Parts: sequence; structure tokens; C-alpha cells
Amino acid sequence: MSDNDIVLGIDLGTTTSESCVYVNDKIKVIKNEDGKTIIPSIVALDPKSKKIIVGHEADRIAEGNPKNVVSEVKRSMGKDTILDLGNMKMSPEEISAEILKYVKHYSEEFLGEKIQKAVITVPANFDHTQRQATLKAGGLAGLDVLRIINEPTAAALSYSTENMDSGEFQKIMIYDLGGGTFDVSVGEFKDGVLEILGGSGNNELGGKDFDRMIYNFLCEEFLKEHGIDLRENEETKFRLMKKAEQAKKSLSARDEVNISEPFIVAKEGKAIGMDIDLSREIFEKMISEKLEDTLKAVKNALKIPKIKKEEIDSVLLVGGSTRIPMVKKMVTQEMGQEPRFDIDPDLAVCQGAAIQGSIIQEGGGVIMDITNQSLGTAVTTQISGQWVQGLYDEVMPKNSPHLKEFCKQYRMIHDNQESVDIEIYQKAAESESMFVSDHTLLAKQTLDEIPPKLAGEESVSLTYMYNSNGTLEVKAVVDSTGKELKFDVEVDKVDSVVSNIHPESWEDSNIANEFKSTIKIAEKRLAEGGDHPELLEKLEALKQAIINENQTEASKLDDQVNDILFDMDDD
Repeated sequence: MSDNDIVLGIDLGTTTSESCVYVNDKIKVIKNEDGKTIIPSIVALDPKSKKIIVGHEADRIAEGNPKNVVSEVKRSMGKDTILDLGNMKMSPEEISAEILKYVKHYSEEFLGEKIQKAVITVPANFDHTQRQATLKAGGLAGLDVLRIINEPTAAALSYSTENMDSGEFQKIMIYDLGGGTFDVSVGEFKDGVLEILGGSGNNELGGKDFDRMIYNFLCEEFLKEHGIDLRENEETKFRLMKKAEQAKKSLSARDEVNISEPFIVAKEGKAIGMDIDLSREIFEKMISEKLEDTLKAVKNALKIPKIKKEEIDSVLLVGGSTRIPMVKKMVTQEMGQEPRFDIDPDLAVCQGAAIQGSIIQEGGGVIMDITNQSLGTAVTTQISGQWVQGLYDEVMPKNSPHLKEFCKQYRMIHDNQESVDIEIYQKAAESESMFVSDHTLLAKQTLDEIPPKLAGEESVSLTYMYNSNGTLEVKAVVDSTGKELKFDVEVDKVDSVVSNIHPESWEDSNIANEFKSTIKIAEKRLAEGGDHPELLEKLEALKQAIINENQTEASKLDDQVNDILFDMDDD
């Protein structure tokens, strides 16, 4: 086996992380130096050595030094957040990179091979920014991340790879309740293809939320008995959260647990301990509302492809939190069938990631996923007689299937317009904003050689399609001539590197293409004659901002130049 053959499948989880490889049609689960296959997604700063520690050792450090620890970093991915690791300030990507470095290290030790390539899983509801953050973390860890794959899709691969090469078809539902996130997906295996048909989920729902419910219960009971609110004591929080987690796991096998601790806090010079009983019945009441939310997501996932629950052949339970008996009971009642536990629910996702890596390297089965967010473009529209620019117009709806084309036609708004910027945006999760400034720009290119005509007489057709490799293919066509602009947007591998060396001319700038259309139109207006000192001033300022590669300033000036051009059209 050479390093070129090894693709590490990594489940970078909220509470735990795992890794696998798929070699010779077999899954090999990686163990760390302690023989553990599952490691805590915890990063700590050793108070003595001042070294960064990951995993079980970090978990042990956390008990005595909670301020030197970062956990559940996955929930911060893609956010403009700075995390405190002791006296160090680190981004979520940097913290995640430390986890991935550790996974890479012990995987290399276990396999006796250097590892360069990986497939990393993320929740299906992760948006572009969160996926980019995960990619960045992989790069910081020294990994070439071949693909970001959705967790339920990976789980489906791990359960049903035998269907990839068969002529049989089967509809499946993947119910994935992990430590920090929940996903549900509906998929189908048919003729060697795994197609995801619909999905739903919640990135803020998982086993850790159940732990916090138990923690709050313990604090409330202690407050009733002793008049002390332990939630005001940060030193006790970590210990009690560990107790809560242990109680949750015990209640999967027992009807009642006793949570005891000889010393929790001192009062009037005396040590006070904890001795509280928690029944499964009370625990289930705590979490019932959250589990009902997961069933709402199940119904939503079925609505997207318009599939009846009776049509689902198999329901797959994934994620450690599915070991809670109430989860299995509620899913069984909702779906009318017993869910499957074919393999360890903690390892299903990383195993699927390893299989995906093998598919990429060697070919084989095809995976057709769905879009996790709406994709669109920037348009200018007349509203109440006024031209409004920078509006978001959807081209490909959320949950659209891969390998299907989505096309829209747009008309030129300027007389003699010879070029147009094609901007690709991903709609921000849960946002209803009509402006592209509130969404994520994925790519921008210019379509030129448009025949000069009166405004509204020429049109461009814009087509989006995801291919089988998970790459967004974009095509813009001038309708009257067939002139075509084609480019790919690897949504999970968008280059974010910008040079610090300023170019000599605006045309040589890394951001030039984003503003090329505006500059061409403005220059043409100036060449046509007339006194336009304001337009000339703003145009020169725009060019200088582009040379300086000041994205913010250039965008502002671009808007100002376009406002002047619109006013000139009205005149």
C-alpha cells in the first residue's frame, strides 16, 4: 500500500471523532495509542508543558483545568468567533485542525503509512461557510481533503455498499442523532447509484443537549436541598456534565441511576456532596420535546421527494444518541417498522467516509446527493418604478437533486450592454433576505461578446447543475448567438487565498473579474462624450481599489458607479 492509495475517512464530530480506511473491500477502523477507536473532540492546553493535547488526555486535563479546554468546537465552525484555550486565542478552524492533526498522527502510527488524503464528514445542514471552515481545518492539519461528504450520506454508504453494484433498489431513511447535531435523509439505491432524495435536520440538537438537561436537573435538585445554585460555580460544571453524560448512558440499560459525589461545594466551612436519583421516566420527559422535533424533521424529509413512510424499506439509526431506548421507540412508532442497527452507530459515518474515499480513488458506485442550500444569482429589478440592484434570485432550490439542470433566463437592462457579470451565490441558512449581500458569493465571472442591442432585447440563459462528483457546473449562454461561458464551482473547495502583492494595473488584480463589466460600461459611456466628472472620479477610485485588492472598498465604489449609470439612463 502506498500513500497515494490511502484515503482516511474522518468523522469530525461535536463530541467524538473517529477514523477509518477502506482497503481491499474491507473497512479497517483506526485505533489510537490507547487502543481506542473513538476519541473525545476535546482540545486542552497542558498547564505544565504548555503543549496542546487532544482526545482522552485532554478530557482528563479538563476536569481540573476547565478554562484550559475547548470542546464542542464543531458548533462554532464557520462563525466569526475567537476561542480561549488557556491564554491562547484560536479560531474554531485552528481548534478543529488540532483534532485532525491528532487523528492523522495516530492513524499513521496505526497503519504504518504516511497519510495525505482524507474525506471529512459534516452535517447535511452545514452551509458553505461551515464547509469551508472544515476544509480549512483539514488543510491546517496537513491533509488534502478530497471531499466533504454529508454525514447521513456517509452512513448510508457504510450500511448498504452491497446495493451499489446490484440491480436491486431500496429506499432508505437515515436517522442520525449524534452528540451535537441531528440529520435525517431519505435515499435510494438503484442500479449502482446512491441517490439522496430529501433531507432535514438541526445543527444545534444532539446528545450534549440531553446532558445539559440532566445537568440542569441536578442543579435544580441541589438548589432545593441546599440553597446553592451550582450553575454559578464554573469549577463544578465540567464534573457535573461528565456525571450527566454517564447517567444518560446508564439509563439506556437501567430504569434508574444514582448520581453521587462526596464533595461538590463547601458551605460554612463544611463539605457538601451530591446524592440524587434520576429515573428513565423523568429523563424521557426531559428530552421528549427535542425528540418530537426530530420526528418533525423526519416528516419534512419525506415531503421533499413526496415519499410515503410506507415506501421506506429500511430505517437506519446512526449516532451514539440513538442508543437511547426512547429514540428507537419513537422512530419505530413513527415509521411503522423496527429500525436497523447493522453496525456500530458511532462508526457508521467514518466508515462511509472511508468508502467515499475509495470511490474517489478507484471509481465504482455513484453517489447523488442533494443541495444543502438554495443557489442563485444577483439581479437588478425594477420595483415600484425604481431600479434595485443586488437582489438574490434563486436558480436552484434547496434539496434539489444532483445531475438535474436548473435554468433561468435574464434580460440585459442597459442599452448596448456588451458584457455581464455572472455571480453565483449560496443562500444563507434560514435567511429570507432578498439581497445578495446577506448571502455567500461562491464565484464570479464575466460573459462578454454580447451583441449591442436596446435594453431588454437581448437575454442570457443561466444553467446550474451538480455533477456526480459534487461539483456545481455553471453555464451562461447568450440566447441570440449561442456564445457560451462555462465554469465549475467546487462548492466545498473554493479557493480563498488572496495575494498580498498589489498588481500594477487593475486588470491584473485577483478581483478584477468581479468588476470588469461595470468598468467596461462606464468607460463606454465616457467615450461616447459628455461631461461626467463624478463618473470619471468614481471610476478611477474603483480601479485603484481593485489594484489595492480592497474588496470592501471596491464593492462600495462599484455600487456608486452603477448608481450613476442608472441615473444617466433615466435622464
